[in-house]
Amino acid sequence: MVACDKMLRAGDLELRFHTPSILCGCAEYWAKPGATPTQFEAAKAGCQSRGYQQFPPMPQLVVTPSAQGASFSNTKCSSSDSSSSCTSFGGYVAVPAVRTVDANAAARDSAVRSCLFQDGWIPAKDKEEADAIFRSAPQSGQPPR
Repeated sequence: MVACDKMLRAGDLELRFHTPSILCGCAEYWAKPGATPTQFEAAKAGCQSRGYQQFPPMPQLVVTPSAQGASFSNTKCSSSDSSSSCTSFGGYVAVPAVRTVDANAAARDSAVRSCLFQDGWIPAKDKEEADAIFRSAPQSGQPPR
């Protein structure tokens, strides 16, 4: 399954959305013999609508360790009349990566793909193959839906 990552930053918070390609505009080509790209866009919109009804967005925060963080150090000194002593300490605080994922994205993408297959649409490897499929005659003399 082809997918896109979209990222939103707000201050130090980074939200990453993993979105199936058919929903985010990444290049994925579909065609149907005798149909047009406009008919595909209409079919895709209908399938996406049904997919969102069946599997609405379910955002979930995912927290993972990250290489980003901050080092710190501190020195504390104390003195008495006859001597002074200093103690140094420090460490590293890791800042976790927080991202949002849609727990229903994969199921929704499958529902949209199923819907397109049921309507007779065929995935194509590239635009040229999709154009060739569009130009071919409909099977069994059936007009495209």
